Amino acid sequence: MESVPETTHPADGVRVVACPRPFGVERVDVEMAAGRTIGEMVEEIVGRGMMERAGVHVFVGDIPVPPEYFPRVRPKAGQTVTMRVVARGGGDSEKNTLRTVLTIAVIAASFAVGGYVAGLEALKGFTIGGVNIAGAFASGLTPICGPMLVNTSIPSGVP
Repeated sequence: MESVPETTHPADGVRVVACPRPFGVERVDVEMAAGRTIGEMVEEIVGRGMMERAGVHVFVGDIPVPPEYFPRVRPKAGQTVTMRVVARGGGDSEKNTLRTVLTIAVIAASFAVGGYVAGLEALKGFTIGGVNIAGAFASGLTPICGPMLVNTSIPSGVP
């Protein structure tokens, strides 16, 4: 059986293994100078914008480092730092859940409304080439007006 070669890193630096995107599988494996803070390493690999939008889980060896310690923790030479960017939820979870449910209801309604309006006896005369115009308009306007109604009823938080 063939043995898998180990990745070796010089003892004078810090090995940083990171997944810098919350929904990606890209992996970064780099050597960084010892003496830098975790915050500096995270900012270089992940970027300040992503750091502010998403959560970053950092471990030095197998010890988790809370974000409030990023500016103060300096890994020693020969240690391995592992980073993983994860998506964060935003704001009020109950409000977001209700918005999501209502948006799904609007999508489902857009299928039903067109057929319902097209079947109304009072609107049978509104046809062009055999297509009921009222049903087509109702089906087209529901996905536009529905989210407007959801956003008016349950406004999203201002960042």
